[in-house]
Amino acid sequence: MNHQPRILLSAIRETAKERPAGYYEDYVSRGTIQGEYLYISIEAAKEVAKMYHPGGLGSYAEKVFKPVARMIDSVAGTDLENCQECDETKKDWNKKWSPDVPPEELPSDALA
Repeated sequence: MNHQPRILLSAIRETAKERPAGYYEDYVSRGTIQGEYLYISIEAAKEVAKMYHPGGLGSYAEKVFKPVARMIDSVAGTDLENCQECDETKKDWNKKWSPDVPPEELPSDALA
């Protein structure tokens, strides 16, 4: 009997529709397929998730505002691009508003 966590292959296929090419193949190559399940270590699953995760609202905001911060820095001599508080906000927003987090699992203050 396999004691690793298991994931339905159909769930991986469904998620692969929203991820870059190679997601499904990379995911299943890190585990063992038995029937309709992929048995995979938590570490390997986390590694794949980190590589292919689209990010959340914080990552999107960073893509929009980082070039603006860079431009302001070049004119005003500031260092907004490397703002520590901005990085913390990005991480917080990604935790609260990630496309992979079902609404029922969001923190209670995420919808406030």
